[in-house]
Amino acid sequence: MNYLDENLNALKIRNENLYNKVREYVDNTEIDYSNFSIIDTRDGNAIVVINRSGKEIRLNSIYNAEKEASHWVKQFDFSNIDTNVAMFGISNGIFTREILKQLDKNSVMLLVEPDIDLFLFCINEFDMTDIISDERIAFIIEKINWDKFINYLGAIVDSKRLNSFIFCCHPKIEQLYSMELKDIKNVIIEHINKLHLNYNTRVVLRSDAMENSIKNLHFLKNINFVDEFREVIPDNIPFIIVAAGPSLDKNIDELKRVEGRAFIIVVDRAVNDVVKHGINFDAIITVDAGKSIEYMNNEESYKYPIFACDDAKNELLELNKGRKIFLIGTAFMNKICKKYGIETKHYSVGGSVATSAFNMARVIGSKKIILIGQDLAYAGELTHAGGEKEEHVINNKTFMVEGIDGKEVKTRGDWLRFLKWYETEIEKLDEDVEVIDATEGGAKIAGTKVMKLSEVIDKYCTVEFDFKKALDNMSPAFDEKKYPEVRQDLFHLDVELSHIKECAKKGIEISDLMLCEIEKGECALEAVAGYANRIKEMNKLIEEQFVYNILNEYIKADIEHVMMNVNCLGEDEIENKKETCRISKFVYEKILDAVERIEPLLKDSLERV
Repeated sequence: MNYLDENLNALKIRNENLYNKVREYVDNTEIDYSNFSIIDTRDGNAIVVINRSGKEIRLNSIYNAEKEASHWVKQFDFSNIDTNVAMFGISNGIFTREILKQLDKNSVMLLVEPDIDLFLFCINEFDMTDIISDERIAFIIEKINWDKFINYLGAIVDSKRLNSFIFCCHPKIEQLYSMELKDIKNVIIEHINKLHLNYNTRVVLRSDAMENSIKNLHFLKNINFVDEFREVIPDNIPFIIVAAGPSLDKNIDELKRVEGRAFIIVVDRAVNDVVKHGINFDAIITVDAGKSIEYMNNEESYKYPIFACDDAKNELLELNKGRKIFLIGTAFMNKICKKYGIETKHYSVGGSVATSAFNMARVIGSKKIILIGQDLAYAGELTHAGGEKEEHVINNKTFMVEGIDGKEVKTRGDWLRFLKWYETEIEKLDEDVEVIDATEGGAKIAGTKVMKLSEVIDKYCTVEFDFKKALDNMSPAFDEKKYPEVRQDLFHLDVELSHIKECAKKGIEISDLMLCEIEKGECALEAVAGYANRIKEMNKLIEEQFVYNILNEYIKADIEHVMMNVNCLGEDEIENKKETCRISKFVYEKILDAVERIEPLLKDSLERV
């Protein structure tokens, strides 16, 4: 019996976009099924056999395939809450169904099929509508959406769910498709390393970020936001992003020819080099909470307007005398914008200052985005322009990737992530948006048009544009009517902190009382329920405060770390409730610590508002 249409119809209902891609492949490809066959098992099922180099390999037990799968699944622990699974290999779905039996309704299972022809053979020979129709299932299929695995993985595995994530493999497909499995494993390892890196980065920078957010509050009086520049920078004006890669030394002087005929934004690390070459540019961009001021430590650099996150290095923003334009970043600033009707458009920002500049170009609608100094690779042992060799990096593992000249170049983990980010985000751009890599060195970024900067200038930079004049004609985002209200909101943050402080103290007390009641047993159920309701009310009150959005950025890493344990609670309900009380107390203690850290900073900052 042929099940292809039935299975594909189920796929169309679940995911029409994926269905269209599979249907297109089926309709336009001559598929060779000669290496696949079906045999009956002794328990009455049918299984797939693959012929490899003259050897027939059965993908399931010939005796009892379901019993084999039932025994196989016992090696995995599904006791954690919200367990998500990625499984390599689908075949006829017998192993998949055993996993699905163990998952709750909120879990997600990512099925990764490394052979499109095997997938089509199976959905032709087997009724798999139950799997395809299952709301918990997502598919990654070779030649269809294989490159989207990292996107799906990121959706099901974050720092809170890391300890409850399961990766498993169809036993025989694991052996037969070892190279494809290696690629998938590398992506998973890199993603997990990134989660750990992000966690460690937040731990290191959280104090700086929180302090900067508070110290930067006084800039709100004359601030603008990046979204306002959609009408200020015309979409036909080339948007040139100057990064600090080693190849910048090759073509930096070409920028003198483009003054007044493009919008030139320089990342913080490249500012000194650009200024030393006597180049007039339009703006600086900085995003890091802990960025060293040594990259912009001359008077000439202080005059330029600066695009920055609201938690960017306060010392840099204080030294800078130009207009401040905030890139929407923290939850606190998003709340402010939403309250006062300031339009914001959000994208993934990529994690670096250069990718943030790219995101800025996308937000304002630029049609020509030009990258220079965006090497994402070593030049010999050099890491940055000006002959700089960065000795201390968080991730110093190196990889070889294709360079813009077709030869291999050496990159490292963080640069490779930025490279992949660019490639993913470039795919999402409208067809009339062109990204030109005029770096003249470094790694190849798929989706870009490679050109020399001199050629780019001659071909595209032909229209006069005066950014300074346009900026001078702009009013601050919070005008004379709005700013007094914003000012009152800022002064009210002090009152909100007091509310949160009292709630945190009560929360610690109630968490202790609830733990005592739980230890008394069933006779205390009513009291426990009452305490739980009080905690919910206090949590709601805390989260409603504007200032909590600053607090949360400070404590989030600690909370995420302890919340990993929530997903790993055991089967003993009493012990689970006790652990929940301890976690609740821990969270309130962290909130109280953050309030006491913020109070003096806020007092000093409000004196400047």
